[in-house]
Amino acid sequence: MIYKIYHETKFDYVGLVTFSHNIARLKPKDSNTQKLLEYSLKIEPTPYETSEFIDYFENTNNFMLIRESHKSLKVSETFFKASIFLFICSSTISTFEEAITFRVLCASLISIKLFVFSK
Repeated sequence: MIYKIYHETKFDYVGLVTFSHNIARLKPKDSNTQKLLEYSLKIEPTPYETSEFIDYFENTNNFMLIRESHKSLKVSETFFKASIFLFICSSTISTFEEAITFRVLCASLISIKLFVFSK
């Protein structure tokens, strides 16, 4: 399944801001169960300078420097993510202990959107 997600953060200042520098950490990560297909970031007013870097925790950081006077700052993002479904097959369950173990495994996997099938 593919999801389109839109997010907007807006700051309205009481007075006029003549200079600002900010960092946004909005870009989603890829994982075992989700893949980032497309990503766009829009900043208003248009920054004088921008840069993107990955921090120690593997988060994408977007630095923005705004050198024009402004009364508000709007940062919006749109991205598409695809859910990836993993399939795990188990062998025939023959004992009560195997059944309990398999049920616990199923419950934990389904909670992170994985599907489990048994023979």
